[in-house]
Amino acid sequence: MSLNVDSAVVAFTFKGGMLPMTVMELSSADPEQIRQQLAGKFSQSPAFFQHTPVVLSVEKLDEPHLALERICAVCRDHKLLPVAVRGGTEPVRQSAWALGLVGFAGG
Repeated sequence: MSLNVDSAVVAFTFKGGMLPMTVMELSSADPEQIRQQLAGKFSQSPAFFQHTPVVLSVEKLDEPHLALERICAVCRDHKLLPVAVRGGTEPVRQSAWALGLVGFAGG
């Protein structure tokens, strides 16, 4: 007996999964202050900063607008890869989306 099976090649499948993710909790919205602190951390542990994906948590900030593009650039300069933003105002979430970042609600 033969079943009719679609012979089309499957290009991908979706799989659910829980992946470990580093969260960078921002207590300052100043990109230069973040740069200075990251430089110190980088010198202490350069192996950690090897294309590590990070979620930028802005929940502790009381900033309606952030220099999110500059903060992301600072992270990338130190081999961190921002992939998402957690928390923030609607303008912050819109900026995140425009930068190709996922926006998570604050927890």
